Parts: sequence; C-alpha cells; structure tokens
Amino acid sequence: MAKRKNWIKKLSRVSKIVSVLPDATEIINRAVDNTRPIIEKELDRHHERQEAYREIDNVLHLNVEEAKRHLENQGFTVSKIPATPHIKYAKAFPNQVVSMYPKKRKAKLGSLVKLYYLDQATINASIILLNEQKSRVQRFGRTFSNSLKHGKKKFPKKHRKPKDVTPKSTDKRQ
Repeated sequence: MAKRKNWIKKLSRVSKIVSVLPDATEIINRAVDNTRPIIEKELDRHHERQEAYREIDNVLHLNVEEAKRHLENQGFTVSKIPATPHIKYAKAFPNQVVSMYPKKRKAKLGSLVKLYYLDQATINASIILLNEQKSRVQRFGRTFSNSLKHGKKKFPKKHRKPKDVTPKSTDKRQ
C-alpha cells in the first residue's frame, strides 16, 4: 500500500509539471517574439558599424605622395610628417614612407592616418649620425686594442713547463 501512495505522489507531481508546460512555452514564445525586433535592430547597427571600418593598406616604402593619394581614395584623412633622423635611414631614398600610424589594421573611414616620410634633411642628419657612430666604434676599437697591447707589456707571459696530464695509476703493487 505504501508503494502505491508513493507512486500516486510522484504522478501528481509530474502532472503538475505537465500542466504548467503549455503556459511556460506560451510565455517563452511571447518573450522571444517581443525581443526579436530588439535583437534584429542591434544586429543591423553592428553591421553598419562594421561597414564603416576598412582595412588600412600597408604603404611603407612607397613615395609619400602616392601613398597619400592611395589612402585618400580609400576614404581616410592623411597627414604627412617628416621622420626623425635615425641611423637606419642613412641609405634610404627621399620622400619614402618609413612608418605609418595606425599600422596595418582596420580603421573607421575618414579617420586620420599619419605617414612618416624621409626628406633630404632627415637623410643628411641620419648620415651624420651614422658617421658619428662609426667614429665612436673606431675610437673604442683603438682604445681597446691599445689597452690589450699595454696589458701584454705589463704582464709578460711566463714560460712554464707544460703540465703533465698523463693519468697516474692508482695500483700500488707495481
């Protein structure tokens, strides 16, 4: 008899759950129907924002005027900025784009792209920097080699007998 009562209790619980299911599914359907326009509107906004962005082409090592024209045709605003002198620019060509910001990524159409280029003054200053570095290296090399030469005079090599490296036997019976 006790088993029968347990089964009746369990069946009554299941029947309550089953009776609530149609109401729950109706509520869920209404919620989905009400949120669908909101979700679609947000997806449309997201798509519009993504269309407003475009990949920036890499224009390094191009002539600055060509690079500017190319990026402006893509819809960006371009600013040309002379680069600061650096040793690595000593052998570069004038009006060459050596750096850009932002570097190879998506940017909003109409945003500013900075092109750093080399003018003749920057190249000349870079050559001067390179020559200064070479002279410092040569000076350091001379002072270093001089210190080695003087070190040899102060501490002459001692003539020693070569060290005996033959293995010694540990057997005492011989």
